[in-house]
Amino acid sequence: MKKYFSVILVFICLLVSTTPTFASWAVAVGSEGTVITARGYQYPAQAKAAALKDCNARYTNCAIVESSANNCFAMADDGTHWGFGQSPNEHKASEEALAACSALTTRQCAIVNNFCGR
Repeated sequence: MKKYFSVILVFICLLVSTTPTFASWAVAVGSEGTVITARGYQYPAQAKAAALKDCNARYTNCAIVESSANNCFAMADDGTHWGFGQSPNEHKASEEALAACSALTTRQCAIVNNFCGR
């Protein structure tokens, strides 16, 4: 019985360790200033392609502004200006986004979107 349990445990560990996390994400922005996110992809290139496809279907002059596998992302805005932040730590990503936004305006910036790709 003990041997049987060990074999099952090894099999489960192998299965879990080879399962992809699908943590890649990308952020695209269109000329209208609209932000489109694509999350949960296995590879950053897939997330970038999905974000651009979604953005181009609705807006013009779309471009990828941030992308990563496993990092956290945050976006801050003041209603007119926005800033992005990216870091392994969600709090640090939010701080970076607030600093980037605040550098563009004298108005109060606030976090409007944040997530981690883990």
